[in-house]
Amino acid sequence: MSTLPKSIQNLINEFSKLPGIGPKSAQRLTFYLLRQPDLDVQNFSQTIANLQKNIIYCSVCFNMAESDPCKICSDAKRNKNIICIVEDPLDVVAMDQISDFNGVYHVLGGVISPLEGVGPENLKIKELMDRVEKLPEAELILATNPSLEGEATAMYIVKQLKQPKFAHIKITGLARGLPTGADLEYADEYTLSKALEGRREARSTKFETGFENLNFEFSYCFGFRYSNFEIKKLGIFRALTYRFNFHHCLLLTMAGFSSITRFGSVFEYNQFLTVALG
Repeated sequence: MSTLPKSIQNLINEFSKLPGIGPKSAQRLTFYLLRQPDLDVQNFSQTIANLQKNIIYCSVCFNMAESDPCKICSDAKRNKNIICIVEDPLDVVAMDQISDFNGVYHVLGGVISPLEGVGPENLKIKELMDRVEKLPEAELILATNPSLEGEATAMYIVKQLKQPKFAHIKITGLARGLPTGADLEYADEYTLSKALEGRREARSTKFETGFENLNFEFSYCFGFRYSNFEIKKLGIFRALTYRFNFHHCLLLTMAGFSSITRFGSVFEYNQFLTVALG
């Protein structure tokens, strides 16, 4: 039998219902709130109370929003003819971090799962069909998760779009395969199969076109203080990071090119890159 006051135990029980929160974590959260100022606790409780009160679903993409249509659908700079189909609002958050994507979204609200009693009629698939039918042309990007249910949902949508009235719709899907930095020996058969299926022509140029995203910062690397540039290379070198030090040396290794060069100024450094990258 708990010796805690009923109000405290009730809050612990409520915190324990949250995903990833066990009894011990719930106790720590509860006693943390007890130590906070009254105003902070009131703001916290008011925020929770307003959570569902202020949230609505966009009538166009069915994403969570505070206005209808949502900010994404009402953005005039967005390409309304490119629609990325995702399972839930968190997928929108993940996809919209990609600066290269300038389209809009359609949130299905889940995936087809017969074991859980979720069929196509429980998702926003019919609304998707009605939406794309009104467009003169469109590209649908299937971005469901690579799970059994996600793949089944994507295949169902593709089957529905095979009707003649959707002949103007282009259907694409996210590439599947090996993540950056992965080793072939640890990849499963399905991942390797998808990677092989999504193969593309390799580029034979020694250096690809330029660098992007120069972000200046200071850091300590290998015991030295570096003037640090994080340079994300385009193409197959996109995920690689190169660290430069103007006052010590530059170690640059890519596509068989390796050089250690001293620089006395930023001008000399720029001259070097101009020659090296052609």
